[in-house]
Amino acid sequence: GKPSACPQSARRTHPAKTDPIRTRRQVTIHPLAVVNPHAQLGHDVEVGPFCVIEANTIIGDGCRLEARVCIRSGTRMGENNHVCE
Repeated sequence: GKPSACPQSARRTHPAKTDPIRTRRQVTIHPLAVVNPHAQLGHDVEVGPFCVIEANTIIGDGCRLEARVCIRSGTRMGENNHVCE
């Protein structure tokens, strides 16, 4: 077959579109959510579908963001918040 343009070591596996992404901190991010890499998420945070978390935000431990929640840049959330649309 045709060689890949991407070296084997640089390839990434992607979860199925229906599987949430879990990190070492037990953060669950729905595959349809958008989380800026400069956002800080605490332990045991859940981010639902169609959520947007902008840069320079802090989401505290135990927070739950339901579907279609937008967290704007500069927001600081404490622990155990439950945010709905």
